[in-house]
Amino acid sequence: MKRFLAILIILTLVIAIPQFTFAASGELVENMGFEDGTIKGHQLYGPTAELKVDEIYKRSGKYGLGVLKRTGQYSTMAVNVKDTVYNNGAGSYKASVWLKLTEKTDAQIKAQLVLNYGIEGQQVKYVTSRAQNLTDQWQEFVIETTLNINVYAIESMLLYPQVQGTDNVDFCVDDLSFVKTSQVIKPDPDYAPKDDVPNATTDQLLYNSDFELGDEDGFRLEGPTNTFEFDKAYARTGQYGLGISDRGGKYSTVAFDLLDTVWEYGTGKYRACMWIRLADGVRTSANCQIVFKCTVRGQAVKYLTGNIKSLSGEWTKFVAEVDINFPIEDIVSISLYPQVIGEGDPDFYVDDATLYKTSAVEKPDDSQRVEDIEVENVAVNAIDVSGAERPTSDTTVGAIRWDAWYGHDGERLSVISQVEKTLSPAQFHFRAPFFAEVTQEGGIIIPEYTQEIFDREME
Repeated sequence: MKRFLAILIILTLVIAIPQFTFAASGELVENMGFEDGTIKGHQLYGPTAELKVDEIYKRSGKYGLGVLKRTGQYSTMAVNVKDTVYNNGAGSYKASVWLKLTEKTDAQIKAQLVLNYGIEGQQVKYVTSRAQNLTDQWQEFVIETTLNINVYAIESMLLYPQVQGTDNVDFCVDDLSFVKTSQVIKPDPDYAPKDDVPNATTDQLLYNSDFELGDEDGFRLEGPTNTFEFDKAYARTGQYGLGISDRGGKYSTVAFDLLDTVWEYGTGKYRACMWIRLADGVRTSANCQIVFKCTVRGQAVKYLTGNIKSLSGEWTKFVAEVDINFPIEDIVSISLYPQVIGEGDPDFYVDDATLYKTSAVEKPDDSQRVEDIEVENVAVNAIDVSGAERPTSDTTVGAIRWDAWYGHDGERLSVISQVEKTLSPAQFHFRAPFFAEVTQEGGIIIPEYTQEIFDREME
């Protein structure tokens, strides 16, 4: 009987204990109650307003904050919590604030607490409390949220009250709070989200190289048939990584076009870095390296590479430091890609690619550059050869084969595309075939070769 009563008492005590959400941290931001008599730790946000600390605006303690002379519904005060979240890690947070109008009004005024944050490569996101009608009586506004984010990629994070209404009314703020309700996770001091290049002379030069746009903007597929997909499961950091599958050979990969980059920053030394790993479920061994593929006019294709290393199911950093020292006017194309070689052409993931220049930036004279000519939707005029001078004697009769009997295949480096490019400067127009056309910009277009054109050539 005594044992039964003891168990019953214990059960009663357990049932009677209220369920609390315990904060894993204390208050994370200083001066949230304005008790030092200043706005230290707070800032203006939005259009012009005045922030004034005074006892007449308090809810508790000695002081509160008045947000006065507002010129818009986004005129408010804010707390920058970017470093706070970085130092405490992703997870669950609770934010709260007490608000009231400075004086009674008949207008309907809505208020809410807002947490807005920007993560590298993503649109700004907003987390809000429940919107409530704001009066001249104190009310609490609360946000409870879980931030499943890469704290190393936080670009901004602000916590602020938003007060909306027909009039930009003044309001009072007091007793703000910002705590973490899950485990505190300290940042890794050795973490580098992409690549740390102390001797870089430029910012990071690759566009969408962490694939956070979730689309193929900035790169292209290279080599035989392959498939690519963006997914969180393929990411090393951020929301997306890139998965390459269904590869048709060791040259099936993803490539970044660097020709514009080199024309912008000049030839010289560059450093590329990519984080790569084998796809989930791949059991074969493989090797990997980073490759700069340079097509130079009058030369064989040049491959500048980093060291070959084994590739596994763990993220591995691959680096290539190269010197692009060809005459820039002779460079037809430059592409950057990871090359993965292994039995069965294994699937792999890529994330956090970077490119920096590590020698002096020397912008070339781009007047020497011959731009690629797009075939489609370009206004053209036929070359007029009716007034050309022709010899009247000592003429040898014969047939001349035009040496670019190729159609457009959609590739930048096809024979016909290269011929168009090299003949586009005005001084070379006389070498173009009679059926070529000139664009309004003065470049050469060579239409699809047809039987009719052939017959005319033979005539």
